[in-house]
Amino acid sequence: MFAIKLGVAVGGFLGLYFLGLFGYSKEVTNTPEVINGIKLLISIIPAAFILVCSIMLYFYPINDKLLTQIVTDLNKRKKS
Repeated sequence: MFAIKLGVAVGGFLGLYFLGLFGYSKEVTNTPEVINGIKLLISIIPAAFILVCSIMLYFYPINDKLLTQIVTDLNKRKKS
């Protein structure tokens, strides 16, 4: 639960932080730069994070064979 709450907090902070970097203000009309920044925040930036996570998962060492070995080892430890 802590990790989920931390992720939500960090994600919310980063979203608002980047909006500030792009120059967003609720008091003034949005400029084309701000609109482009918002478009980046909902398209390219999340896609980049997904790409990085996908690459990391591709090289993640656990596969079916290793998982079966881990389960077998755990069952042996449980019995002894």
